[in-house]
Amino acid sequence: QIFWSHGEAQLEMVLRTRVGQAQHPDPLPEVYLPPEIRERIVREIKALGPKAKLEALVGRLGWNRTSELKKRYGPLRDILLKLSEVFYDPSRVYLKTAINNIVEWPSGCEPQPFDIGKAFQLPEEDHKHYAKKRKTKGMGGEGPLAIPLADTVSWAKPGVCVGVKKESQVKLPPEVLEHFKDAAIVGVLVNATSFRCTLRIGGTTQEVLLEDLMPLSPEVNENVLVVRGQFEGSMGQLVGKAGPSQGVVQIAGMNFQTISFSCLAAHKDPSSA
Repeated sequence: QIFWSHGEAQLEMVLRTRVGQAQHPDPLPEVYLPPEIRERIVREIKALGPKAKLEALVGRLGWNRTSELKKRYGPLRDILLKLSEVFYDPSRVYLKTAINNIVEWPSGCEPQPFDIGKAFQLPEEDHKHYAKKRKTKGMGGEGPLAIPLADTVSWAKPGVCVGVKKESQVKLPPEVLEHFKDAAIVGVLVNATSFRCTLRIGGTTQEVLLEDLMPLSPEVNENVLVVRGQFEGSMGQLVGKAGPSQGVVQIAGMNFQTISFSCLAAHKDPSSA
């Protein structure tokens, strides 16, 4: 259900619809390529269908590093990035449903109806390095596990969801405990100092030592906070995964970024947690 112009993807590029061509953000000038070359590129991509990859297209066009085409017009990759007839964007990951009206999918590559929660549920074997499972009320089943992001407390930001070890000295009301049974307890940070924090759990607040807490990995479809790395401080939604250790995060609008789970924490509004 995700489209990514990545070298390891089976399908790296698709043709745009007329609507899609009109929406290209930075199209190549019409006069840059002769019409016959432009038409051949489109024809070859269509012929490749569900196996339209950059490497295959280079071979079919003879657009290699020593070719006249490369010398005259530049690398084929640069041409594809700006060719209005082609959707090719290695810098972002897209939900197929989000671009469905601007591209023409090859047969068998169309987006299919699916349950997003089930389609991107992380398999158990991907979480062997986690400490304990947690259950999230309303999510229907076991969620991902608590991830120790780092030995520091740089992740301790308001709204970060945390797991509390059962042996920690936090007194919780029975109506909160019943939701978590044997799993780690879920709370939301309200504020934090260097060593202590205020934790909100089920409408109550508790003072807790930060050393007793660890941030929780987000479940698909949950809100997230990027706690370190290039996008630190950004908030978004986890829409899927890209490999066993990375998540696909929609930060704003159509801005999808692939970010390591070690940089992500589940996030909720602390005032309503």
